[in-house]
Amino acid sequence: MCKKLNKFYVGETKDLQQRIYKHLYDIEKFKPLISEDKCVPLHFRMNKHDYIDFSIFVLQSNIVDADVKFQIETFYINLIKRIDHSRLINTKIPNLYFKYKVS
Repeated sequence: MCKKLNKFYVGETKDLQQRIYKHLYDIEKFKPLISEDKCVPLHFRMNKHDYIDFSIFVLQSNIVDADVKFQIETFYINLIKRIDHSRLINTKIPNLYFKYKVS
């Protein structure tokens, strides 16, 4: 999350500590045109933010199945997109789908 502009990035990870480190490292070491596919450092550097403006929230944890993780990530990305697209940092927005029957 970008605390300065109240914008959100939704992603999934296996190792939260490593993911946080990677986001902060990418923000600090961002190089235009080389790192352009990385939306988090792009947002932070282009808006002249620093790592102190970075915050993280864990929405769900202990989900083992990769398909379920992807569905949950997709759901939250699309939810924020629907509520207020301007608050979303994600540049790749997967279509909402369900592989499993929802009861």
